[in-house]
Amino acid sequence: IMKCLQKCGQGADRKIIFFKLTYDLIVGVVEEKSKGLNITEEDKKFIADFYKYGFVGIMLEWIREGMKENIEDLVRMMDLTLHDTVTTSIHNFQKNNMEK
Repeated sequence: IMKCLQKCGQGADRKIIFFKLTYDLIVGVVEEKSKGLNITEEDKKFIADFYKYGFVGIMLEWIREGMKENIEDLVRMMDLTLHDTVTTSIHNFQKNNMEK
């Protein structure tokens, strides 16, 4: 992702590629964590989209502000924020599907 930020051009082209790369990474995690669980493809897509927009939004703001904040600190804060939340989201959707 960092290589994309540096080499993928500017503006809308970079954002489109960044969103796609991020989605592909996150949906892979969602697929892995939801194996064998009662969760629809629509639910998986929503979870991946939700985290994609959060991640990309933080990164685009970091770029827009001149990348002054230490990237390691930013990654650490995002890791702390996201820790186990994808799994929790998947289980919440599974529980909701079982209650229907």
